Amino acid sequence: MQLEKKVAVITGAGQGLGLAMAKAFVAEGAKVVVAEYNAEKGKSAAESLGAGNAVFVHTDVRDVQSVARMAETAVSSFGRLDILVNNAGLFGRTKTEDLSEEEWDRMMDTNLKGAFLCSQAAGRVMIKQGEGGCIISMSSINGIVGFPERLAYNCSKAAIDALTRVLASEWGQYNIRVNAIAPGYVRNDVLDEHIASGWFDGAAILKRTPLARFIEEDDIAKAAVYLASPAAYNVSGVVLPVDGGWVAYGYL
Repeated sequence: MQLEKKVAVITGAGQGLGLAMAKAFVAEGAKVVVAEYNAEKGKSAAESLGAGNAVFVHTDVRDVQSVARMAETAVSSFGRLDILVNNAGLFGRTKTEDLSEEEWDRMMDTNLKGAFLCSQAAGRVMIKQGEGGCIISMSSINGIVGFPERLAYNCSKAAIDALTRVLASEWGQYNIRVNAIAPGYVRNDVLDEHIASGWFDGAAILKRTPLARFIEEDDIAKAAVYLASPAAYNVSGVVLPVDGGWVAYGYL
């Protein structure tokens, strides 16, 4: 029970990685606020986590008032806010010469501005509590290396890495630890669809990955539990790739 008596807010927790992390956090004793834009999925996710373990709050991470309600819900429901996971985000692939201003803004507003607004709101609560806290943001291997046709997405994730380092430097004085996780190719329905459509070459990805296997959602959830737990007491300002060695590999 590494997270016993802790309260975590997880954005985008209605499905996928967010829900996997919510389940892992509850299993480790935490109470979870499911901050989700899709009300139907958010309510269902909260119910699946068990009575008394989670609440749902409709959240648009791009809207400062919605984010403020998100943080307030944690305090009103469970009395405090100890952990924030910035998981809500968008993915897109467009040739740069065809990338519209609207698409660029949409990506930045959700992936970067959303992480900033949520971190700011949660940080204010943590500072007021005076007992420290933990912020974890979902970055990507796309923020570490260059991927063609993903300019907006890559830039948003690289900015998440910068946000992580700045907040870790600034809020360490309050005992608030700030880290990020950079997933590699996570095995899920979206990846399976991309492989089936020919967008991704599954065999080539595995050949390029030293451990020769895809990442599971549970791998990311376990990394998040570690970063949120006392075991990571002195870990802050880190971007942790969970990618099977993909970023490290440079041989052709």
